[in-house]
Amino acid sequence: MDAEPSQPVDALLARFADLDVRLTSAQHVAAAKVNELRRQAKSRPRRRGGPGSADSRKYAIGGAVVLLAGEIDATTLLGLFAQTDMMLRWMAEERLANGHQPFGSLLRAVLADQRKADWCRRWGAIIEWSHRKALYDASVTSFETSGRAGPHERWRQRDVTDDQAELIETLYTLLGKPIPTLVDRGAAYEWIKEHGGNPTYWAPPPHPDSWSA
Repeated sequence: MDAEPSQPVDALLARFADLDVRLTSAQHVAAAKVNELRRQAKSRPRRRGGPGSADSRKYAIGGAVVLLAGEIDATTLLGLFAQTDMMLRWMAEERLANGHQPFGSLLRAVLADQRKADWCRRWGAIIEWSHRKALYDASVTSFETSGRAGPHERWRQRDVTDDQAELIETLYTLLGKPIPTLVDRGAAYEWIKEHGGNPTYWAPPPHPDSWSA
């Protein structure tokens, strides 16, 4: 009889234990992603695309696109492919207006419209940044919760970290914003925080149906 009142407690403890396991697993997954992003960033200057490597496969896919459509900005192409409904609609409109054309010609025709190209590049930049956001969170957000983000902290005078350099290069590429001279870790931290965490830079562009004629 005495064992019955303890059953709800046992069940609750078991749930807590299960939750702890899940949280620990999630933390390990997040840490693994951050570590992989760091590894990719550090190995980029030395990367070699040998047969069968991930790089060689990427080069092959990119080469196929270039053969079909010529030189196209990769971020713009990513945004176009990601917005499948708009891509198919625009290509269908071009096909109906000008008759049969190869895939590459349709693609070039769509992106010849600067407004469409800008819209696609904006989406591509958002997608690329979301892929790197784990590294951003690890490099920037951790300072917000550590209590060490004050303006007089000693770490601010140290050299820019590898994580920061990678994020700055990525943001510069995706946003097209000029990079000021960032002489130390503190200046880099503030620049990354402004450009990486500011929703204005990463808000989805208005849907094309809202464009004026």
